[in-house]
Amino acid sequence: MKTPTIRITFIFYFIILTMFAQPPTEGGTEFSIGDLISVPSSTNINLMIVDTRTIETYFKVDNSNDRQIIYEEGGAVAAFSVFVESGYINVGTHTGSGSNSIYYRKAILNDTWYHIALVLDHSAPALEFYFNGVIQDSTEDAFSIPSHSGGIGLGYNTGSLRYPDCATWTNSGSSQICINDTTSSESNSYFFSGHLWGFRVWDTARTAVEIDTNKDILITDTSTSPGNDLLLFLDDDFNSVTYLDSNDIYQSTDFVLEVNKPEVLEATTRVYLNNHLLQIETLNTNIVNSVKIYSINGKLIVDKQYNEEINLSSLSKGVYIVKLNFENQNTTVQRKILIY
Repeated sequence: MKTPTIRITFIFYFIILTMFAQPPTEGGTEFSIGDLISVPSSTNINLMIVDTRTIETYFKVDNSNDRQIIYEEGGAVAAFSVFVESGYINVGTHTGSGSNSIYYRKAILNDTWYHIALVLDHSAPALEFYFNGVIQDSTEDAFSIPSHSGGIGLGYNTGSLRYPDCATWTNSGSSQICINDTTSSESNSYFFSGHLWGFRVWDTARTAVEIDTNKDILITDTSTSPGNDLLLFLDDDFNSVTYLDSNDIYQSTDFVLEVNKPEVLEATTRVYLNNHLLQIETLNTNIVNSVKIYSINGKLIVDKQYNEEINLSSLSKGVYIVKLNFENQNTTVQRKILIY
């Protein structure tokens, strides 16, 4: 008589396990408020017309009530975006300054792993939403995305962005959908607080089989994508993002930045922002000779002798690289800051 009980218990346990996705590792990349990754623009990613695209990741959010950007690519005119808000994961895209837009959403819990994928195939045409490896909905109203130079960011939005604005979302498939209704352009950063695992973006429309069977496989190098259809991914040690640049060469960015916080650079040096003033604190023995500030693409913006406070209020919103030269050590240290 005990055997049926064991079977029933096992079946119930299996059902509970399969209700939630679970990446092979409990680790993942942790984002706290203020952490971010900024990816340089590329003719292979955003400086091009996009007819096919797949964006996928595992995520776990600390508090799903607040609006938090997981990934955004583009800006107020055209963009892809993945974000959480009001207890939902939201994925979608817009063009024409929001006149064309398709967004899906699905209810989620805090501190729970989920896998999502957004797949665009303009030739079909279709925009598909996958949740834990299972397709939730698809629309034939999909459109291609024009060149969208607004920026590429994980953990925040790099510039102005629009969001779905339907007063009532429509139940569609196994999720909800909002079509052709977006907010005005918003420039708040909406930092993500949670974890990502296995984040990647493809230049192709991945199939249902490819998404489901590969979602638990961590990409560790570019050899997994012959033909350059893999555009970017978080690497295996969660230390950087690898992306395909405009010369068809894979490059790596520095990883998560804790921006606008006092940070130790070389045991005794801190650099941070305070009301748009660049603050530099060192020991008297560490004399800063010069301060240079570069855009994320390497353009020199500021080149000054050290004067303890440098006003950056005239700079546009974005990520910048600060380089300090120490006179007595003949060394240079580097830090990134975010202006928003």
